[in-house]
Amino acid sequence: MVLPFVLLFTQVLHETHQLIHGVKDIVQNGLAMPPFVAHLPFGNQIASWWQENLSRPLEGSPAMEALRSGHVATAGRHFGTVALKGIVHFGFMLLTLFVLLRSGPRAAEQALKAVRRVFGADGTHLAIRMAAAVRATVTGLVVVGLGEGALIGASYFATGLPHAAELGLVTAVAAMLPFCAPIAFGGAALWLMTHGQVMGAVAVLATGAVVVFIAEHFVRPGIIGSTTRLPFLLVLFGILGGAETFGLVGLFIGPALMTVLTLLWREALR
Repeated sequence: MVLPFVLLFTQVLHETHQLIHGVKDIVQNGLAMPPFVAHLPFGNQIASWWQENLSRPLEGSPAMEALRSGHVATAGRHFGTVALKGIVHFGFMLLTLFVLLRSGPRAAEQALKAVRRVFGADGTHLAIRMAAAVRATVTGLVVVGLGEGALIGASYFATGLPHAAELGLVTAVAAMLPFCAPIAFGGAALWLMTHGQVMGAVAVLATGAVVVFIAEHFVRPGIIGSTTRLPFLLVLFGILGGAETFGLVGLFIGPALMTVLTLLWREALR
């Protein structure tokens, strides 16, 4: 997990000076309007706005004045705070993962013995089902997300998108979260479109839409539901409701709670 992120971070640092140079050039000379804009719906209005705000030097333009407003600065500070908090959480997650991989089997065995003593055989059966639910959820989120990133990343390579491997990794991480993969491949398609590669952008969008549709509606619910024996609707409610209530951790807590409730319901009907 660490090595791909280190490579991605190194690549970002390597190209930071190019980004800074590009931003300075845009501020001094403006941003040229892509040719496809004129062919869009309401293309004349968009082209007129672009020429007035973006094609000329941005210093003193209405677009730059809007960017300097207090709302944008506040949003930037908020985004930086959230990003820093996410990096800290990611570091603690890696540390916890290391400890669990080293001593997890022994701790799980001890926990199972404690459950058996306190709650008996029924409690042990329930704990095993909960562990299976969490394991299936991790498989459904992480493994399927990596598969989505690999398939969509292949479309990046095919269309000649720069840094396709790094963007495929970003897409894979986004695909582990519900409904976040379209943001990744949509941004890649937008970059292709702004550089005049309309067919490449359409290919990336089509590939991403097909892959995400199949993975989110069939593969991921099938993996989670078949292992925990949950209906598709309960799997969906578990993932979305858990994420809404508990955040990212709720992606794993939700299906586990759904498994417990389903098991208790079935036991009550016996």
